Amino acid sequence: FGLSQTIREMIPGARVVYYFADLVALDQRKQQLLRSGTPDLIFSYDKGDAQRYHLLQHDLPYSDLQKNDSDQHIEYDVCLIAKAKGRLPQILEAYTYLTQQGFRCGFWITEVPKNQQQYSDQICYCDAMTYDDCMKIVSKSKCVLEIVQEGSAGNTLRVNEVLAFNKILITNNPNIVNSESYDPRYMFYYTHIQQLD
Repeated sequence: FGLSQTIREMIPGARVVYYFADLVALDQRKQQLLRSGTPDLIFSYDKGDAQRYHLLQHDLPYSDLQKNDSDQHIEYDVCLIAKAKGRLPQILEAYTYLTQQGFRCGFWITEVPKNQQQYSDQICYCDAMTYDDCMKIVSKSKCVLEIVQEGSAGNTLRVNEVLAFNKILITNNPNIVNSESYDPRYMFYYTHIQQLD
């Protein structure tokens, strides 16, 4: 929106650094930024994007400011809060499997057309939520389920959130096992949800 140019005009010695917290392929504006050369540096949370587009890689930053919600009564064994982003079949498969195993699941999914809303009496198909509302749900859950977007190779905010709230992470992110944050006692990687014991 012209902010980078305005900063350069107002502060001639300024360096402009962008941080991409989502995949480049999903956002035309990010692709335009890469072509324009506007920023001095661009970081990505995603290792694959960093390699593909010659960017720097850094895990998502996180501030542990949610202590007020950390002692909530547990309502869910597993929660998932996500935009569908092409993952709806995997999300529904996980919901089916986990509920069949007897887990109390709290799933909130946005951006799902009405005709694709299976289990609509049990899954909350909703509009975008505030981050504070999302963290209240996390605080009431034992485990957080993360289903990463196809092609994603970096840690999402879910990793930081489970660390901050002392929760268990269930993820299909293959790179979690190489992360500095990885703890096999509290973080479980799967390729097929049925692999979970």
